[in-house]
Amino acid sequence: MASRERLVRLKVLLLLALASATACRAQTRIAIDSPLTGSFKNGDDAGCALQSQAVSRDSVRLQLGCVTGPPAYNLGFVDARLRVVDGLAVYVAAENGGTCRIEFRFRGASVEISQREERAGCGFGARVSATGVVERFSSSPPPFDLAPWGRDAPP
Repeated sequence: MASRERLVRLKVLLLLALASATACRAQTRIAIDSPLTGSFKNGDDAGCALQSQAVSRDSVRLQLGCVTGPPAYNLGFVDARLRVVDGLAVYVAAENGGTCRIEFRFRGASVEISQREERAGCGFGARVSATGVVERFSSSPPPFDLAPWGRDAPP
């Protein structure tokens, strides 16, 4: 009788493991095949670069790095996991006594970015703005290497 119970428990564990592996494969397909996944940019010397990857059907991890041109090369950086509804992801933060709101509208091969803030709420350098359109140059999962100081991934 004890061996029969062990056999039933083993079958249940195997089924759970199989279900978990199937779910992981489906999650990987979401991340790789998603229109949210890729690397985008505008400008060469100044502008913004965006790396994003679908984490689930309704969320995305992204890194945004923006820089002004010479002579100062001021920076702005965001690394976040955001909810996506109808192609729109919204980043909200409060820094330096202000409020930062950056909207990411995914539109096929491009992302329209709109930055709305009060004072220096985004914590970006002088005259750095994320507002603009970035174009996709790769649809592969990105390396998330835009962090200028080696920041850890967001939760």
